[in-house]
Amino acid sequence: MQFIVSRDNEQFGPYTLEQLHQYVNEGSIYPHDLVFDGQNWVNVSQIINPQQQPQITSFAVPQITQHPKAQRVQQGPNLGNVVGPMFNSQKWIRFMSVLGFIVGAFESILVIITIFYGLGIGVFFGNLINAVISLYAASLLWKYANSINVLRGAFQINNLKTSIELQARFWTFVGIVTLTFVIIMSLILILIVAGIGNFVSNLPDFPSGN
Repeated sequence: MQFIVSRDNEQFGPYTLEQLHQYVNEGSIYPHDLVFDGQNWVNVSQIINPQQQPQITSFAVPQITQHPKAQRVQQGPNLGNVVGPMFNSQKWIRFMSVLGFIVGAFESILVIITIFYGLGIGVFFGNLINAVISLYAASLLWKYANSINVLRGAFQINNLKTSIELQARFWTFVGIVTLTFVIIMSLILILIVAGIGNFVSNLPDFPSGN
């Protein structure tokens, strides 16, 4: 597992547990600095010494004088504020994925029913398209949730890149489906308006009362 360190609203890292021990011993990371453990921000001392309880004082924290070797620490990417909301949303992503699989399974059952009962080609393809859309979207969300879990266990740029790419694939798919739906509905509306106009133009002229 890797950790993000925060000091004075700046994030450094990620670092392994061994690197945390090394930088604390060198003085470039302080025990009272904050570290993101995958779920919460805690003191570094709680990570390198799990048995140690956090010490709360009423004194103001003095201004930190930067250690010369801290320049090397600051070369890490500022990602602490990015992954926190992602980790917190993982359970909802998983929930939406499971819900999508349920909807896709239900639509698949309807496809089978239309085959055996001959409910019409339109109903068949409608349920089939809905099933494919639901199952594919659910699979993307499931993979996205899995990638967040991997990122939580190993905070690396490649893992973060994978999560962001899966998120982009999901929203790209949703955008394509939405655009297609809007185009189809627009065409249907145009045909309806054209049909009404044609019907009105073909109405017979009724003689006037004069």
